[in-house]
Amino acid sequence: EAVIEQINWISDRKPEKCSAKFRYRQTDNEVIMEYKDNYITIKYPQGVKSVTPGQACVFYDGEECLGGGIIKEVKKNGVKLWYL
Repeated sequence: EAVIEQINWISDRKPEKCSAKFRYRQTDNEVIMEYKDNYITIKYPQGVKSVTPGQACVFYDGEECLGGGIIKEVKKNGVKLWYL
């Protein structure tokens, strides 16, 4: 899972499920979104490579871009992953 902050919405819709990209040419990844006060926690049940703090996470519904934000932290099995 990942914590996304500094979110900028293009759409008025804020779905519970959508797809996301963590890299420019990456294929879409299905995500489940949990909305908090100033951030979103997303879960990607299928596992995703290259989810890195400081990078962008962009949300899509098909071809429509819903918005995006910055990855604050990444967890695997509930444990925060550390990056040097």
